[in-house]
Amino acid sequence: MNHNYDSLCSYSIMEQSLGETPQQRVLAISNKASQISIDNTIPVRRYLRTLKEMSRMASEYDKEKDYYSAFVLYNKFLTLFIEKLPKHSQFKSLQQNDIENLKDLTKVCLTKAEVVKKTLIKIYEKEYAKKKVELIAKLKADEEAKRQEEKARQEQEEKVLELQRKAEAASNESERKSEEERLRRFKEKAERERLEKERQKQEEMKRQEFLTDPTPHFDRALKPVHISSNRGSHLKQIFVPGDLVDKFVSLSKECTKKGIEFCSFIGGKLSNNAFHATHLIIPSQEGTPDSCAAINEDEIWEAMSSKDLLQIGWIHTHPTQTAFLSSVDLHTTFPNQQMLAEYIAIVWSGKTENARYLALTSSGMNTVRQCTKAGFHEHPGSDPLFEDCQHIVVNNKLSVQIIDLS
Repeated sequence: MNHNYDSLCSYSIMEQSLGETPQQRVLAISNKASQISIDNTIPVRRYLRTLKEMSRMASEYDKEKDYYSAFVLYNKFLTLFIEKLPKHSQFKSLQQNDIENLKDLTKVCLTKAEVVKKTLIKIYEKEYAKKKVELIAKLKADEEAKRQEEKARQEQEEKVLELQRKAEAASNESERKSEEERLRRFKEKAERERLEKERQKQEEMKRQEFLTDPTPHFDRALKPVHISSNRGSHLKQIFVPGDLVDKFVSLSKECTKKGIEFCSFIGGKLSNNAFHATHLIIPSQEGTPDSCAAINEDEIWEAMSSKDLLQIGWIHTHPTQTAFLSSVDLHTTFPNQQMLAEYIAIVWSGKTENARYLALTSSGMNTVRQCTKAGFHEHPGSDPLFEDCQHIVVNNKLSVQIIDLS
């Protein structure tokens, strides 16, 4: 056996299994977070509010010790303000006071991002070291198991050969048959043992797959809206009060009768690694049969800030259509979901009288990111641009509060 070759193979396997180093993981997060874009059709002042919201949400993640999400948002903030926003067509129209305030906030975010980065590297270094120790132990155990298997195989072959020799050397028919029977039973026993070992190995593999399965397990006492998603299972859950949709539908009743769309914003808080929808904010708004828009967005921001709420979604009606995201809805949702991956768009259909909890797919995010069109329009490609969310848990024990600004 070539021990040097085996050692090199084991080292190569270990390096591949360990994956990225702590520094590489942090760099990958930074690169991913920097993939943020701006849309010139969205007022530049809305981006100012988005930046403030990013900073506030990153601080919340930091408090919750969700350093990964905090680092992502700090990087998005820095990329958006330093690299992207100056390219917005309305950037020069901003007041100098707003820019100076954001510069001050940027200094704070830079400092916090560096602290979080160091914390992440320490966490990843511990994980890397632990994984390395476990892999070395596993490689040694695998090598020992292979040696034992080879030894057992050789002993078994020798035993078979010995029994065959005895059968061939038997002096009479009776002895020969006896030795052949012993050989047959030995082979059957060896085969059963081999099959049992294979079965145990398969069961252990299934057990390990189950233990490492990232799929979240929901509390079945609640009502999860659980529909297949291609966005992965890394999203935090959003707990939604059971009466949120009903109260919204009641508030939108008059507009729905007239065939006019109606919208509200969903405010909530981050706690125990999950978002909790707590408030419906009803803005002053203008609606048509196929669109609706808030009039005074600054007022919405102030109302949410006064109660320390994060905007985690929006909800609107389709009075005469089914529940889906139109091209305008996609563009409305995109910048918010770009900031908060868990962001949801609830659409209530007056036609079918049901609500859907929706979000852009990865394909939808990429498509809208590259789209410069405004108003209603078609998007290229055949991939679905939105999907039903799977990270929503509707809890009938919770009740939503209303902030009416209309």
